[in-house]
Amino acid sequence: MCWNSIHSAILSHWFEKKRGLASGIAFALFFDMGWGATAPMFMSTAADLFKGKIFGLIYGLIEGGIGVAGAFGAWMAGFIFDSYQSYQWAFALTIIVFIISCFFIWLAAPRKVRLY
Repeated sequence: MCWNSIHSAILSHWFEKKRGLASGIAFALFFDMGWGATAPMFMSTAADLFKGKIFGLIYGLIEGGIGVAGAFGAWMAGFIFDSYQSYQWAFALTIIVFIISCFFIWLAAPRKVRLY
């Protein structure tokens, strides 16, 4: 999940440099395929880490956090673009945040295999 997001950020940086209809269409296709593949993983990762009656609450908080982070990320990318007239630093920040999120998911992962 994390590596797919990092690849998407790298491709976004490349598409931003190429500008044009073909690169815009390619970006939309890659973004849709990436999001379609990773969106179900949020729920499965949360289900692996959290069990019990409060799973709905936990998953709701995760999805709410994703929404808030998405809104803040869009604002931050716009601020960076306004400051530097390029999205290059926004993509670099995105890659750094994705690497940090990979570390936190690895840190939170259960150390024992659960038999169901």
